[in-house]
Amino acid sequence: MTVSFAKEKEQRVSSISEGLELLQRDYGYTSTPCELSSLGIDEKYQVHQNGRTFQPTEWAFKNFLRSLGIPYHYGMKIPNDLLDTTVTRLKAVVGRPVRLLVREDTLINVVPANYNPPSVVAVLGLFVKSPIKSLFISDRGIRLSTDSLVEVAPEKNDVIHVGCMLRGSETGGPFPFAFMRTHRLACGNDAIARPEWGVAKWDRRIRNDGFDAFRMSVEHLLQSGEALVPALKALPERTLDVREFRHLWLQTSRVVGGSATDVLFNVDETTRKQFANVAKAKIEQDTELNAYVVFNALSQCGRDLGFSAGAQMATIAGQMLRKN
Repeated sequence: MTVSFAKEKEQRVSSISEGLELLQRDYGYTSTPCELSSLGIDEKYQVHQNGRTFQPTEWAFKNFLRSLGIPYHYGMKIPNDLLDTTVTRLKAVVGRPVRLLVREDTLINVVPANYNPPSVVAVLGLFVKSPIKSLFISDRGIRLSTDSLVEVAPEKNDVIHVGCMLRGSETGGPFPFAFMRTHRLACGNDAIARPEWGVAKWDRRIRNDGFDAFRMSVEHLLQSGEALVPALKALPERTLDVREFRHLWLQTSRVVGGSATDVLFNVDETTRKQFANVAKAKIEQDTELNAYVVFNALSQCGRDLGFSAGAQMATIAGQMLRKN
């Protein structure tokens, strides 16, 4: 039987004001506390709770099964009547409070009862004065990339914009967090700066003043772009040492493979092994690899990959931005 799950909403918008209006109009959710034992499913894989029927998203159904300890792929392979029996028996044993996050009659997600993030409208509102590069809104949360907060040109006609990225959800995705990032104007390459340059995270341990603490950390983050300028300007003037090369090579090879990493770093296998042996011996030695060339190669590779692998490569590139 082909299962027809509810489709999740998602769209890109061009401004924060448009995004705020869209969130308030089309992405409102009701949060219903209940016991896991009060939920059930039918032959159409709809979820029932105290007489109400919800059409779940695949994300919601997956997390519902996970809350009962049922692997999603296993649950979707077995006959529906066997799954119904399994759910009925397990929910009597795995009794715990949960929250149903619902938009109209669509079940967006099933989350733990203590899941209590701030509203994404309130979080996005903290960035209302920031220039926007892109904003993606979906039932799973928001992804915001600001445009230039600071500009720097390590080399002539190669302008790098320093901005920040925001992720956040109120439907079971990550708690809000924001971090610094760079964007090369010439080719669109991104690099994600390490947390030491600034990061704003929602701390769910702070009960009363959590949003105020997050707001203050965002305000500090938006003012910290200047700190990255010296690190960016220093890249063309320095070379990688063998330890940094080995660290970057190992991380990159886990994403794209060893041979592709050799091409990115423009080294042959013999040279790379020599560098690795020197690094293992903890000998201080520089390579002839220019840090700016490698930085650009890594961020360029990240742009050409998919979202997940691209984010990993952007993070690796950002590790080259070092504080003196």
